[in-house]
Amino acid sequence: VSVLVRNISFDAHEDDIRDKFQAYGNVLDVYMPKDRETGRKRGLAFVKYAIQGEADDAVEKATGMDIMGREVRCEIANERRKNPDEMRGRGG
Repeated sequence: VSVLVRNISFDAHEDDIRDKFQAYGNVLDVYMPKDRETGRKRGLAFVKYAIQGEADDAVEKATGMDIMGREVRCEIANERRKNPDEMRGRGG
């Protein structure tokens, strides 16, 4: 189960996000997508938990949290992470 975290500082790293979200449960993965054209971070992250309740807890408690001077917004991610072939339109 993944939590979509929006409004993240472009200076934040995966470890910064992991450190904050570990408080709500065991974080399995943190993915911070980059713009395909520029290679720059997009200001969002996906935080993956094994248990739905941990993800729900993170959404409830972390929304509005300050991370590196930015107030983040959280929600349950509604689709799985796409692999590179799918992002290029070759998979499915």
